Amino acid sequence: GIMEDKKKVSPGFFNADYLVFQSNQQKECFRDTSYYERILPFGSPKFDKIIGYSKNNLSLPEEWQYDFYGKKKLLLNTTIEDFLNYYGTILNKLKVFFDLFSQRHAVAIMCVSHRLLEATVKAMHPELIEKYHNLISFFNDNRIGVFDTTADVSRAVVVSDAYIGSEDSSIIALFEVCDKPVFKFDSSRIYIGNENRNRKRAEDAFVMKDSTDYFGATESEDYMFEDFVYDLVNGKLTEVLKKQKIAEAGIAANLDGT
Repeated sequence: GIMEDKKKVSPGFFNADYLVFQSNQQKECFRDTSYYERILPFGSPKFDKIIGYSKNNLSLPEEWQYDFYGKKKLLLNTTIEDFLNYYGTILNKLKVFFDLFSQRHAVAIMCVSHRLLEATVKAMHPELIEKYHNLISFFNDNRIGVFDTTADVSRAVVVSDAYIGSEDSSIIALFEVCDKPVFKFDSSRIYIGNENRNRKRAEDAFVMKDSTDYFGATESEDYMFEDFVYDLVNGKLTEVLKKQKIAEAGIAANLDGT
């Protein structure tokens, strides 16, 4: 909901007759511009779609062919930027995560990734394409969850219980609207737990660092993936979700779906 100063000089802002923004809060970031009065804080059609799906008790798509009954559903989102910036780490990191998922029967994963990710791997790092395919095969063979290959990520957001993955993705905002927790990867490294580490409480791990950030927890030695899954499965995020609702007040106008 907050815009950086460097984005205020986009030519489109100066040449458009009207600008539709998602919130009054976002509009106020542009008060010092010549086009401020042409900004209409109407909300977001992406948010409308999510809210509409939620109100209609959306069921799981038949093509997923997976029994999620009794399981917490995590949406795992990786981006092309993750791969390009951390290709030496990200595939190994995902393998560690999938190993953990395969041992936790109370949790299932809905894996979404950019539709061009495989093509990017082939083009930029062809030496890793076999490793990429092996990772997908491991995921499918161990029935860890489903790959959502549909064009509409909205359904996966609505039926999932939480977000894990890239910290730089517009999908996170959809989880904020649904009041669901967000756990952000540190894509640059793999964390291995030990008995002597200081484990944060969920209430201390989930924060909004500043007004331009999302509310959520970022993977660290103090609060790892295993910690998040334990708290989610055992219902220990109640206070976190209360804090999230307060932190995200005003994220968009017309959040009744209109």
